[in-house]
Amino acid sequence: MIEQMSRCRQSAHSRAALTVSLTRSCRTASLRKQSMSGEAQLVQVAGLEPAEPATTISVPGTAPLTVDAICRVLRDEILHGVLPPGAVVSQVKLAERLGINRTPLREALRMLQRENLIEGEHNRRIRVTNLTSEDLVDLYALRISEESIAIRLTVPQLTQAELDEIEHLLDEMAALESAETLAEWEQHHRKFHRILVSHAGTRITRSVNDLQDYCERYRRALLQRSPISFTIGAREHRAIAEACAAGDQTAAAVALARHLGRTALTLVSVTDPSYDPRPVREVLRLVCGDTPPPTPLVPDQ
Repeated sequence: MIEQMSRCRQSAHSRAALTVSLTRSCRTASLRKQSMSGEAQLVQVAGLEPAEPATTISVPGTAPLTVDAICRVLRDEILHGVLPPGAVVSQVKLAERLGINRTPLREALRMLQRENLIEGEHNRRIRVTNLTSEDLVDLYALRISEESIAIRLTVPQLTQAELDEIEHLLDEMAALESAETLAEWEQHHRKFHRILVSHAGTRITRSVNDLQDYCERYRRALLQRSPISFTIGAREHRAIAEACAAGDQTAAAVALARHLGRTALTLVSVTDPSYDPRPVREVLRLVCGDTPPPTPLVPDQ
């Protein structure tokens, strides 16, 4: 009898301990759930996605590559025509060619899709976005608008060293004005335009740099269809540089807008003469006022 009572007390004690343990577990789970719910709500209100560790891949014999690095490689291939407009690419073959896993590749492709550089296809394939007149005109209209603001912000802050670098780049470009040295000319041309917006602030500068990259795809299309006019381009670059050296923000912005506008109008006239580039003409009117719009070049210039 005594032994039976002892066993009953032990059983009751065990049940009580189990109840306390379950209660604590439930309370902990509830607190965790509330914490996660609050975090998710904060993320949702902020319009952000929950942060995740950076995904990396390991290629034998090389350091691990991040998704950002994969994205940059593919982005450069698209912008420089290695992956040409309209090309349909298998994700499997792309992963094999680059020697990477498909999981980080998919993440990199999603980043490129947000930049409108690729489109999703069926059967795990992607298509490089085609070049269109509408996209061309929209991109240049945005670029003229933002780059005109950026150069106005940059001109007062240019140092003498930066002005000297602008002159040096113009000299280098002048020495490389031929089809055989076009790749080197492009590098100096890119640096020239980067300096012109270098003091506009991080967000504006990043946005302008992206627009410059997107517009380069279209400018390269022009170079394939007709010879580049180094003479007119050099004259326009010189006008921009002189306005910067004089500290004249307005003259620099107008010279830059006309330079970009002439490029956009020429691209349209060569690739799609019937298309109306109204966004470009409107933004030129806003930036340049009553100044006559630039004249597009004809293929034999």
